[in-house]
Amino acid sequence: MKFNGTTTTVLTASTTVLTANVPVGATTGTISVTVAGTTATSAAIFTVGTGSAPTLASFSPAVAGYGATVTLTGTNYDTTPANNRVAFAAAIGVVNTATATTLTLPVSASAQTGKLSVSTALGQATSAQELFVAPSGVIAADIQYTGRITVNGPTVAASITTTSPPIRADLNYFIVDARFLLPSG
Repeated sequence: MKFNGTTTTVLTASTTVLTANVPVGATTGTISVTVAGTTATSAAIFTVGTGSAPTLASFSPAVAGYGATVTLTGTNYDTTPANNRVAFAAAIGVVNTATATTLTLPVSASAQTGKLSVSTALGQATSAQELFVAPSGVIAADIQYTGRITVNGPTVAASITTTSPPIRADLNYFIVDARFLLPSG
């Protein structure tokens, strides 16, 4: 297998799919495959990317409801919004604005609490922290604490503050690892 004349090793092969890494020194051009002395060459041009994979240093806010705008900060984003793929756990978001260091997008209606990931043609990055997606009917600004607890795991202490009476302390929802939203009462 060759990328514009530069040879590489096939990693996996089936009757319809070959998997290979783009070799060092490859340039933009056709891809050719030779089997038993017969060579097939792609009609389409394969573009060898330059640059680096994206990074995802932070995002804000940490808690957001459906439709709220989330800003991701990092490096190596594609400046064309549609060329950046952002996932809220398993749900895909639609990027509204993009610079090389910032992406903005609304929390999609099917988003779930979890880590965010951003992908471009040059790679993927995943956040270290989780975005907590507020359940429908819950105002994100009213949420003072988010965290995960494990059944039979260590004790988790949550600190919730108020500035004036009446003091309201509700534990309305648990989000368990199976990703089910359960009312507590």
